[in-house]
Order: sequence, then C-alpha cells, then structure tokens
Amino acid sequence: MKRMERRLSSRNGTPPCPPRSRPVWTVVLAILIAFSHPSFGFADETAVVPSRVLSFVEALHAKGYYDTAIDYLDRVDAEHNFDTELRAALFLERANLLRDLARTQILPGDYEPTQKLAREAYRKFITVFPSHEKYPEAVSEIAQLRQQEIRAILLKYRRAAGGARESLANTFRETAKAMRQESSEAETQLKERMEKFPKFIDKEESPDLFEKRRRTETGLVNLQLQAAILLFDEAEIASAEERKRLTNQALTSFENLVANYRSNLVGMYAQLYVGRCQLRLQKATAAQGIFREMMLIRAEDPQVQSLIDEAHLGLLQSLAEQGLDKKSGEGKLKDLIQDADRWLKDNPKLERTKTGQGVRWEIAKAWEKLAEQHTQAEDLREENYERALAIAHPLSQQLGEFQLPAASMATQLAKKLGRDLTASKDFTAAFFECMNRVKELETLADGIEQAETPDERRQLLADMELKRPSAILQMQQALSLVRPDTPADDIARVRYWLSYLYFLSGRDYESIVIGEYIGRQFADSAEFKTLALEASFMAVLAYAHAYQT
Repeated sequence: MKRMERRLSSRNGTPPCPPRSRPVWTVVLAILIAFSHPSFGFADETAVVPSRVLSFVEALHAKGYYDTAIDYLDRVDAEHNFDTELRAALFLERANLLRDLARTQILPGDYEPTQKLAREAYRKFITVFPSHEKYPEAVSEIAQLRQQEIRAILLKYRRAAGGARESLANTFRETAKAMRQESSEAETQLKERMEKFPKFIDKEESPDLFEKRRRTETGLVNLQLQAAILLFDEAEIASAEERKRLTNQALTSFENLVANYRSNLVGMYAQLYVGRCQLRLQKATAAQGIFREMMLIRAEDPQVQSLIDEAHLGLLQSLAEQGLDKKSGEGKLKDLIQDADRWLKDNPKLERTKTGQGVRWEIAKAWEKLAEQHTQAEDLREENYERALAIAHPLSQQLGEFQLPAASMATQLAKKLGRDLTASKDFTAAFFECMNRVKELETLADGIEQAETPDERRQLLADMELKRPSAILQMQQALSLVRPDTPADDIARVRYWLSYLYFLSGRDYESIVIGEYIGRQFADSAEFKTLALEASFMAVLAYAHAYQT
C-alpha cells in the first residue's frame, strides 16, 4: 500500500472538490414541468403556455436530454395547436435536437439515420416557413449535414477496394449532385433576400434590420464555404490529373473567402483548407506557414479552438510529408514526434477526440518511417517499430477514421517483430498474461526508483511508456473474456491494474470509474480489504487530478 501510495502521489494534485448542493437547473426544470404540462395542477387543462413549452424544451436541450426533449415535442405537438411563431420555433428546435443527438452517437448505424432525420427536419422548417428570419441558419445546417454524409461516404471509399470502391464513388457523385441542387435553391432564395435590404443599414438606428441582413449574408457565405469543401472532397475520388484541377479550383475559392472574411469563423475555416490544399498539392512548406499562422490565433470559443487543433494536426501532417526527404527527413520526423507528444501531454483530454486519434496516428507513422528510412542499426530499428506498434495496436481497437489503417499497420509491424497479436481464447490464459505484463512494469518501476543517473531514469521511463499501451490492451482483452464462473477476485485484480495504468496514462475518468467500482465491490471483504482501499485511494487521486485539469 505504501509503495503504491508513493508512486501514485508523484502526480501532484489537490483534494477533490466537496459534494455540491443540488444544481439550480433541476429546480428550474421541475417548475417548468409543473407549469407547462397539462397534467399538472398549476396549468389549465385546455391550454399550454407557449413560452413555457419552448423554455422547457430549450432547458432539456441545454442539459443534453435530447431524447426526452424530442418525446416531449411529439406529445405536445399531437395534443395542442400553436400559433405560427411557436410552431416555427418548435420545428427548428426539433431539428437542432436531432442534430446534437447525432453528435453524441458513436456508431455509424446510429448517427447516420439521426443525421438524416435532422436534415429532413431542417428541410421541413424551410419549406413550411420560407420567410422565417432563421431560414439562413437552417440552410447552413442542411449543407453541413450533407457534408457529414459526404465525409462518411469518403471514409467508406478509403477502406473499400475494387467494385465496392467504384460503387461508393458513384454514391458520392449522386450525393454531391443533390447537395449542389439544394445549395443552389437556397442560394437563390438568400440572394433575393439580400437584394431587398438597403445598401447601408445603421446598426445603432436599425439593429433588428442590421441583424437580419447579417444572418442572410452569413448564410450565403456558409454555402460558398460548403461548396468549396465539396470540391476539395470530390478531388479525392478523381483521377490524378482531375484531382489536381479540382484541388486548385477549391484552393482559389478558399483564398477568396479568406481575403473577404479572414477575421470571422468562415474565414478561419477557409484558411485551414488553404493549408490542406497546399499539402495535397505537395507544397508542404507553404502549408506549414498557413498552419503556424492559424496556431497563433487566440481561441475565444470551442469552435475556434477546434480549428486551431485541426491546424496543429495539419502542421504534423506537413512535417510527415517532409519526413520522406533523405537529408532532412529524420529531423522533421523527430520534430513531429516531439511536438505531438508535448501536445498530448499538455492536453490529456485531446486524446479521446477525433483530432487526438489523428495525432497518435501521425506519431505511429513517424516512428515507422524513422525505422524504415532513417535507421541503420537493427536494434534501433526494432525499437522504433516497437514504438509504432505500441500506438497503432490500441488505435486499431478504437472506432473511427484511423481504426482500419492502424490495424493494418499493427499487423505488419507485428510480423516484422515476430509478435502474435491474436487475443487469448479464455480468461485464465489472458489473466496470466496480464500478470506477466504487471511484473514487467513493476520491474521497470523499481528500476526508475533506484536509477542512479538522469539518463538511466529517462531510458527506463521511456521503456515504461512503450510497454504501457500494450499492457492496457491486454487487460481490456482479458476483461472481454469474463464469464459468469470467472473468479471475482481475478477480475478485480485485472480491473485494479487497468485502473492504475489508466491513471498513469492521464485517463483520469476511466481510472475513477474502475477504482470506485472495486472499492465498493470489496468494501466489506476482509480478504480483499487492502485491494479495495488501494483502488479507492487511486480513484481519489484521479478525482483530484481531473479536477485540476
């Protein structure tokens, strides 16, 4: 216990925050329910106060209760007739709920149908209320949902081969055609609106009119951005010559948007794609300049921060392109790895995002390139392969864009290293393999504590970092083989070590969940009291670190 406490306490943290009182929003929701739903005593049996209905739905939306809000909308829509203004607001709110619900869903089989429902809801809104002031926002959302549909097709296209690949290319073209038709209709409508506004509107004298024109102009510009992105994506399924032509055409469109709207979000998106176009055209140095410029932007909201993160990932990708050079490639790849490692270390939450997966994929590819193109010594080459495998294998177990390429890389690297990545067939075999991994890690931990020189300690820490991901994966595989007759104490030991490794890897929330579970499971067990205490202690430290970050 003391030994574990000493190691865990090396990550400084503050005590967890005390339990908070019941959030105010729960009281607000309770009041809104009482006053908005006809079955409660405070409301008239024959009427629903419109503002309360909308406020209630918006409160559910703000707290992430998307399904509940949609069910509530279905119920009140069937029972009551609302005025035009409220109907429009509820139509739009339903579409927004479906859009945000899709963002929370992980599997394509879940989010793709929800995205389609959201798109249909926005389409219904602009059809029923073509003159509504939020028409521009709705058509922008439709274009973005179409863009996500296009991206999903592209992802499948990258994974496919032969006839399936050509079929997906045709699906892409059909979807792109529909998207262009929808955008053309919306653009015509928005241009007609723009022509009705005065050429000059004083913001102070006519704030409402100024805001309406701003919304309309923003909708038009968003459509232009989506049209340019569609060109960029379409280039991926084209022949080499056509790809270059389409990429240059998209580049011109993005550069025009940057010139006109550099200071707003559309201009920032366009600037990001200017860098991506330059990278695709094999102009890595030009792309780096654009990405570095974007990284200097001060993020004032999550959307801007997301763009800055994408630019940072683009910078890593441009360094990877330069890593192919025989003279300077080794230095570029090492710069990539150092920058990416520092970025992930400073932003532990990033690792669980799509961008974080992209960063880890670039690190894995960089280690592989170092081994194959810039390493002569056999032992160093194997070490670089080992580092690439330590990243690629866990990445291959995670859903997302990089799952299949990471799985392919992991298989090839395992063959080069003489490894067998096949999972154990039963829990007992997997359990003993886990315990062997634990012994290896304990030996390294002892060596780190007893290291006599900084260089020796750094090397041991690097070895620990190298072995930790594969140990985590081994324990996850063992837990997937649990059966009803599997000994509970063996399961708890694997979970305990998994919680410990999660903590050391900066994955505090996973560590908390497992640590608390073990602590509660064996709280009254005399035999496993020490294990329960250590797991609970680890959860407390993880709480403290999560609270700090």
